[in-house]
Amino acid sequence: MKKAVLSGKSKPLSIMHSTYMAMAEECVRKDKPIEYKPNESGKLLPVSREALRQIGCCAYAYRFTKDPKYLWRAESVLNDVCDFPTWHPAHYLDVAEMATAVSIGYDWLYYKLDKETIAKCERAIADYLFDTADDESGYLEKFHMKNNWGQVLNAGLVVSCIAFHELFPDRAERLMDRAIAANAKVADFIYSPDGIYPEGHMYWIYGTSYQIMMICALNHYRGTDNGLSDCKGFAKSAWYEVFTSGNSGKAYNYSDASVAIKRHPQLWFFADKFGWPGIVYNEDHHLDDRLGFLWIYYASKVSPKEIKAPQELLFSGLGSQPLVMARSGWSSNDLYLGIKAGGAMKNGHAHLDGGSFVFDAYGKRWIEDPAIPTYAKSEKALRTLGESLWHRDSASIRWKVYAYNNRQHSTMTINGANQHVDGCGELLHVLDSAGTYGGAFDLSSFYPGEALYVSREAFIDSGECLHIIDSISALPDKDASVKWVFPTAAETERVADGFILSFGNKRMKLQVDNPFVLLEEGLEKPDDVPDCLLPFYASSPLRFIGFRLTVPAGSSVSVKTTIQKI
Repeated sequence: MKKAVLSGKSKPLSIMHSTYMAMAEECVRKDKPIEYKPNESGKLLPVSREALRQIGCCAYAYRFTKDPKYLWRAESVLNDVCDFPTWHPAHYLDVAEMATAVSIGYDWLYYKLDKETIAKCERAIADYLFDTADDESGYLEKFHMKNNWGQVLNAGLVVSCIAFHELFPDRAERLMDRAIAANAKVADFIYSPDGIYPEGHMYWIYGTSYQIMMICALNHYRGTDNGLSDCKGFAKSAWYEVFTSGNSGKAYNYSDASVAIKRHPQLWFFADKFGWPGIVYNEDHHLDDRLGFLWIYYASKVSPKEIKAPQELLFSGLGSQPLVMARSGWSSNDLYLGIKAGGAMKNGHAHLDGGSFVFDAYGKRWIEDPAIPTYAKSEKALRTLGESLWHRDSASIRWKVYAYNNRQHSTMTINGANQHVDGCGELLHVLDSAGTYGGAFDLSSFYPGEALYVSREAFIDSGECLHIIDSISALPDKDASVKWVFPTAAETERVADGFILSFGNKRMKLQVDNPFVLLEEGLEKPDDVPDCLLPFYASSPLRFIGFRLTVPAGSSVSVKTTIQKI
């Protein structure tokens, strides 16, 4: 890796190395103690991540340059965090990331560390990680959680078992075997069958980073990753992540994900492992990732001459969040569609948003997926009510928080009701021919007791417009009052058959083909939203446009919405 970096033959690699080294230089320059300061939600996770960032980049910088200032800074952080009274196992991600940080510093710098520092690291890992990881009454079950936790916790445990193996050989082997078995089941649930990450693009970055670290560590230590990299859907998940970046500079941010497009240095692993150099074509190589050393390693194995623009225009898949992502091309002016079926009970970060979509064209996002309030703000507000953001049953207060219920998403609300929490839409078919890219979904399970059948088909057509076709069949004995919602950051103007959307001189028309619809504007809230949650609605930066139509009992209707440039 060092030889590849110093050769200067790969511009991406040179940029990654230099920016990661700059991180180390910044850590040395600031020279601030790492303090035990839980955040306002009571979590130590930001502190754990900062420790990993500093220890990782400074240990890398020391091994690369042998400059003692980096060793000194990494050792200072090791001493700080190993003196903490706890690593906060109540939120076990805090422990996993801190253990990763300490294991890397201990392992990479062992022969240069003071004996007192070594002893502190060994005590902290034994007390704060190994003992709690073996606690069947408290923390053991967390290692089996089928989400990003099951990846981060087990990967942190594996690298710690490797780093401290000589000290606890029998225990380390047992815990490592347990972690591998647990992670295999977690990864199968997350990535199978088609690589769609249930919790969205932001959590793919997090969970998959640790998945790759675990695979890399096992391959170097045991010579095998025990089949983890062959998990069904794992390889395809890299293309899923690439497609979650829209053409407007915004990500497809369903669930709790951020709308900001993140760097995806994890893709260098897939470029090397599966021979897909084109998958990193659009990457920004300025590396600010706390596991940056790992991505530099994989980037050093990929020839820059092989990195060419991808040709794929469509991604689709099944799983707990069936979805389709399509684009007319990869430039900012091309069209982009992301649409999902989903299910609110399928993961802890899901919303009541079945059938929602985002749409980009001409460098702008015209239809948005609204951004949620920060966890800290939501949790703080709900604590005043004695409630939790993380309960997901039908009566949960979660569904009254802004951007968590269907009234704020680009989907349908029928008879003013929440989508059913146990619903899970199905992908019926994919459209992929003659410049038409998209898919159709059965959304009926979101509306039990409100409609007999509901489906949505969405597709971009010849790189010029987006079509949405919604079909609703009312129950034999009950009307279906259907409200369509389209959140947008554009300026809006109401016209006879829809709305004109504009960003400066860029304009598009949202037009509906049914003459009986009633156009509506304004943000709707669920009933009885507590006062502490109202500020989230009041501060929404989006405009909410749409229309309403009543489908008489026993009848069916199909409504086509088109968004096109004018």
